[in-house]
Amino acid sequence: MKKIFCIFSLINFAFLNAQIKISEPEFSGNIVYVNDSVGSGIKLEQQTASGSTKANGASYVPVVGLFAGKATSKNIVKGSTSSIQIEQSKKISFIIKVSDNSIDPTTMVNIFKLNSESDSRTIEISSAKVIGGEKSGDIKYLSFNGKKYGQSSYLIEVDNIEKGEYAITLSSRRDLFNMFGIK
Repeated sequence: MKKIFCIFSLINFAFLNAQIKISEPEFSGNIVYVNDSVGSGIKLEQQTASGSTKANGASYVPVVGLFAGKATSKNIVKGSTSSIQIEQSKKISFIIKVSDNSIDPTTMVNIFKLNSESDSRTIEISSAKVIGGEKSGDIKYLSFNGKKYGQSSYLIEVDNIEKGEYAITLSSRRDLFNMFGIK
């Protein structure tokens, strides 16, 4: 009987210690990486993205008698990599402070990969061709599991994220990028 009690106690102890006990971020809109099961986490790099539209010169296509050209709109942030670099693992967790955590987090939170360039990180949001029409950026949002955490936060868990640079945005401010890299 003592052996069964000891085994049960060890399992219970391990389960309780696996629980995350990180304090909620101080302000709504702040996001922290859960780097341990206790403490305050690591606040993600935060930048306001700027917009940029580039167009290549239109050229005359004699076969169809039309001009052809393309314009691309992107959101851009400074720096080719984030100051917050996370080791690649099976599951990565974040705590996101919001004003109201009664809303389904999948409708409020977007996580997406950025293209790393020489001095910036970008995401294409739309493109248009003179011939061929217009399309919005085919942003591939990462799926995640989310649940309520604390008084007004979410615990977000992303599985099997590949190496690269990423941003998290909230519905309240899609231009405010909370960024991290996976190394």
